[in-house]
Amino acid sequence: MEELVLFSRGRVLLPGQRLKLRVHDVELSAALRGVDEFCAVFSQSGGELSRVGVRADIRSRSIAPYDRLDIDVVGGDRLEIPPSARPHD
Repeated sequence: MEELVLFSRGRVLLPGQRLKLRVHDVELSAALRGVDEFCAVFSQSGGELSRVGVRADIRSRSIAPYDRLDIDVVGGDRLEIPPSARPHD
């Protein structure tokens, strides 16, 4: 898998789906400011990551209060997530 920022989510992002997201994690917000895409990975119960993610193309972004980031994304291709991957990789 190419280098993509992993964004662990409680809901699945589907290919072709458009979402507006607020990124609350300051470290993740900083990582997403410098990229045009990331991998949205479903976070299962117990903190386990799904082995399948979706490439998310960032269409727009804006700074939100307290160093948060608002992004508008569209889901793209499905991606296999290696077992060693962790969020923010």
